[in-house]
Amino acid sequence: MQMISDILDNKEKIVEKIVEKTGMDKSEVEKRVKDKVEEYGGLLTESGAAFAIARELGVDLGTTAAVDTWEDIGKITEELGFVSVVGVVKAISQTREWEKNGSSGKVVRILLADNTGQVWVVLWNQDVELVSSGQIKVGNIIGIKNGVVKKSIRGELEISVGIRSRVIIDPKTDKEFPEVGGTKKISELKTGDTGVTVFGRVVSVSPRHSFTSGDRTGEVASLTISDGKSVRVVLWGENAKVSDSISPGMVVKVENGTVKDNNGKIELHVGWNGRLVLEPDDAPELPEVKPEDELPSEAYKRTTIAEINGEGRFEIRALVAKIYPPTRIRVCPVCGAIVEDICPEHGEGKDTLIVNMELDDGTGVIRGVAFRDLAEKFLNISEIDDKEINRGMDERLGDELIIGGQVKKNETFDRLELHLRYFKNPNLDKEIEMVKRGE
Repeated sequence: MQMISDILDNKEKIVEKIVEKTGMDKSEVEKRVKDKVEEYGGLLTESGAAFAIARELGVDLGTTAAVDTWEDIGKITEELGFVSVVGVVKAISQTREWEKNGSSGKVVRILLADNTGQVWVVLWNQDVELVSSGQIKVGNIIGIKNGVVKKSIRGELEISVGIRSRVIIDPKTDKEFPEVGGTKKISELKTGDTGVTVFGRVVSVSPRHSFTSGDRTGEVASLTISDGKSVRVVLWGENAKVSDSISPGMVVKVENGTVKDNNGKIELHVGWNGRLVLEPDDAPELPEVKPEDELPSEAYKRTTIAEINGEGRFEIRALVAKIYPPTRIRVCPVCGAIVEDICPEHGEGKDTLIVNMELDDGTGVIRGVAFRDLAEKFLNISEIDDKEINRGMDERLGDELIIGGQVKKNETFDRLELHLRYFKNPNLDKEIEMVKRGE
């Protein structure tokens, strides 16, 4: 029986097959092989380039019979070399771009599972279009023929779909596959949940920024989504870049997220093995959102500063009369702890701010304090930079805002302070209605 490697690793045999089946001159085929190697910047061997040309020309190399059976995913070993597997798609990573030796392209990973195990499959360049076009989705049955087994940078086995491989959508098979978890509502999320899929409408987006952890650097961004209940979504790596294309009101789908606890509040984290899909075709009907939908659900009593005589939750309409130079702190973006450099538990660290201000509503003055992400949002800055901070202070000074938060006693200075939970521009129509109602 003819072995796959007898053909796939032998350029001369492939060239002979092409000449035999097409009638092309051998020198012309050889030139195409050379051009294909140059096109891929040396990343293809001559036999791989010849195989690619044969596939482009529709030349059958006679390897089909050798891969009629599907290998159990749980039995894959690195020694197998080429394998053919079939499974259900459990997760899809975010697509990223690559560049090497003057060549460039795209790569995406899909998590394929059968009843014996699961494995990440790497799709390159033209095969990536199967994901971006929606032909490959979570829950689809996918076959991979002649995939190459190798170790990933994380030391785990993965299958690379190269120029010699083939992706089959919905192949014929009598194998059974595990069920893929369905979507959840945000209200159903619990700390520790993994492989989470949720839909939501974007309420707000925080700009991405870089972080450094030891000798590792990366990017992180966040957004708030709502399906009637809101949750903060933290995007890492390639997913953070997607935040550049997101605006409030858009519908998104989080795939393969992990629910974590951050100081008593749940967050949905999306790392390298998950992705954020913008305006997905399978999204359910979701309620429209407004900026104030991001506000906490607790009641904040509208009052004047003069009427505040103790701790509690209050909302005021006031002028930003003064802004003090912000205090810079460093925190872990995962758990929120204040750190000197990086978090000893999570190995992460980022710079952020605490902003103090004086708020004046005509009846009195109170010290306002904004922390971390809200402080950055208050100054409308994209990075912790002196020039950006000064610009933000200049632009915010003198603004009249609706501000809600927790009033607390500062024992050190013996004064009440309003710790901001939200702020927004006044809606004059609503303000007039409130006056009419005597509120």
